[in-house]
Amino acid sequence: MSKLFPVLRSSRAALLALALVCSLGLPHLRADDPKPDPAGTATGVAADVPGFIVSAPAELSADDAKDADKKKAYDDAKKAADDYAKQAAAEPLAVKLADNVGHNRVAINFMWTLITGFLVMFMQAGFALVETGLCRAKNASHTMSMNFMIYPMGMLGFYLCGFAFMFGGLGALGTMGGYAGLNHEITWTIMGKPFGIIGWKGFMLQGAGYDTAAFALFLFQMVFMDTTATVPTGGVAERWKFSAFMIYGCFIGTVMYPLFGNWVWGGGCRAAGDQARRQRRSRSDLHQHHVDAHHGLPRYVHASGLRDGRNGFLPSEKCRPRRDDELHDLPHRHVGLLDLRVRAHVR
Repeated sequence: MSKLFPVLRSSRAALLALALVCSLGLPHLRADDPKPDPAGTATGVAADVPGFIVSAPAELSADDAKDADKKKAYDDAKKAADDYAKQAAAEPLAVKLADNVGHNRVAINFMWTLITGFLVMFMQAGFALVETGLCRAKNASHTMSMNFMIYPMGMLGFYLCGFAFMFGGLGALGTMGGYAGLNHEITWTIMGKPFGIIGWKGFMLQGAGYDTAAFALFLFQMVFMDTTATVPTGGVAERWKFSAFMIYGCFIGTVMYPLFGNWVWGGGCRAAGDQARRQRRSRSDLHQHHVDAHHGLPRYVHASGLRDGRNGFLPSEKCRPRRDDELHDLPHRHVGLLDLRVRAHVR
């Protein structure tokens, strides 16, 4: 324990220094930035109801007006917009009620996002049970402590700067009221093409991040970050010093996960491309999550050599007699695997 306290102090000092840097570098809201709505009272309007508002089409150019198909499409859209304007003038109460419908629709999206986030959060318990059940009894407290500590450390780092790095340049949140305050992506221009490197809004959920949509997105993405962060605690269980784990915990939620997440999901360099490619990737990701839930975790555990108390650290080691200090709680393992499988299906 005496060796652990300097690591804890250095980790705390690093996080405090990072918080100071982030607070000094908080970008201020510009006059043309969307106004945050932390209470959510103005989030969700009639425009969030698909097909309710019919906008007037753009005027056709002289060349397009000669095309019969484009002219017909324009006339149909113009007639629909005129009909909507007449109905809105005749029934103003319906237009006002549409704002409430849009508000409720966005609120339902928020509620489902939070529920799924809570389910993913509870996967932490499943990982803790699996990892502790597969460890020797003398290392159970060490493994469980890592599972407990990674959550507050990863969450604090993600709150300080990880969320801003990952989603600070995401843009409009279409299913959450269309809030577009997270719109500052630091880019590098290479061969005439912009490549997003890192987001730069939403530090400590202040400024552009002080909005109800950003809050919901933060919780949903934070639990995924922490679930990812806890996987190595099982892969290297009984082989990892707690001091090394603390250093890893400081960096996973601040830089490592957010940086890659920005490139792939946050509007960064790898997120650029055509819509079809992104849709194909989304479908493949969903399939991969399904495959990992059924096959990836058991194979990962088996490859790590943490099968039961009679086996060694690695699969190549020969079986040896079980000693008293190697007793396992195998029900923990099975309950944890069941928990992870159920939540993977719910997602």
